[in-house]
Amino acid sequence: MLTEPSSIKVSPDEIISISAIALTDGLTVYFNDVAVAPQSIGSDYFTVKVPSNVTSGHIKVNSKIGDSNELAFFVKKTIEVGLEPTSGLDINDVQIETVGGIKATKSDTGDSLTIEISDNKLTSLLSWILDESGVKTGKTHLTGYVFPGDSDVDININSTAQH
Repeated sequence: MLTEPSSIKVSPDEIISISAIALTDGLTVYFNDVAVAPQSIGSDYFTVKVPSNVTSGHIKVNSKIGDSNELAFFVKKTIEVGLEPTSGLDINDVQIETVGGIKATKSDTGDSLTIEISDNKLTSLLSWILDESGVKTGKTHLTGYVFPGDSDVDININSTAQH
């Protein structure tokens, strides 16, 4: 039986540890319908490498004693958030977050943001302006959406900049 919380976030090719009880030799871990052998098995956990081509879904374990309960998992992906130019507003003055509180960070080029989201969920993006000390000023705006399958999104923050 899997004893993790109701869901976990994973990345492709990541080695993860999952808490469980009643583990036996001969385990097969299923990410949806993709079978994977565990890398190690402890008394109350096992480690497994997340398949590279997996999409969000459920993990379950098959062993000599049968199938386990299912554990929901979400595949993390990073997308680029492009900001349409806004007069008088610097990228450092804007905070972009998901409704769940995941903050966007500046990309390596410094002219866009990246944000980590789940691969199969509609994600709402919120924005607001920061003052010189990094404190939120004005209103929070629903700025845009990232749809499942999107690899980037461009947003216009003019309404955010005016408040």
